[in-house]
Amino acid sequence: MFAILSVATAGRQWKSDLVKSRRRLRRFIVVTGTAYTLTMLALRMASPQGRLSEESSMLDVVFLMVIVGGALWKLPRLHRLELFVLPSPQTQILPHSHARTAGESAADTPDSNDKPLTIFLHQAITQDHAYRSEDLTIARLAQRLKTPEYRLRSVINQRLGHRSFNAYVNAFRIDEAKAALANPAQRNLPVLSIALESGLQTIGPFNRAFKAATGLTPSEFRKQNNADF
Repeated sequence: MFAILSVATAGRQWKSDLVKSRRRLRRFIVVTGTAYTLTMLALRMASPQGRLSEESSMLDVVFLMVIVGGALWKLPRLHRLELFVLPSPQTQILPHSHARTAGESAADTPDSNDKPLTIFLHQAITQDHAYRSEDLTIARLAQRLKTPEYRLRSVINQRLGHRSFNAYVNAFRIDEAKAALANPAQRNLPVLSIALESGLQTIGPFNRAFKAATGLTPSEFRKQNNADF
């Protein structure tokens, strides 16, 4: 169960992860974790009462050491530190940050050929409100923009400075929700309705994303910004 959970955790949001080195790490854990799980399951099913022999037990230990050692070797130092540092709840995710992703060199930065794609992306998000679609994925957005997925990843990650597609899209959803919550004309509209209209379809993830971006729950934000009404 531990191995299955590890593989599931590594594979979750694999495609939405925009950091190339972290996607490689996820792939490594998924492949080796799956191989380990199937191998150990087969050995236990083939042995009496599911007990491993001395040779199988040694293989078990070596397999786990390879997985853990490989993961630590592939994990960049910056990402290792992030496992132990929680982001400040006051940190705001800006939709159009141009900061280069940590760990990316100038050579990895998209060239001028990606400028038109950046413009089309900005139009799809800000004018066409593509982020309101609940089933929006980077693959669907790339198809909509008629561009290869890897180019869209490069623009969002290296040109705009976002490390996750979900973080990039949710920043626009949170901005729209903030505007609705601060609007006195919509003060009686349920928070769930605002979440649905902004593209976040469940209240739990919406509340967590909103508080991470603003430091307040949606209700607290609404109360604070409608104090005079």
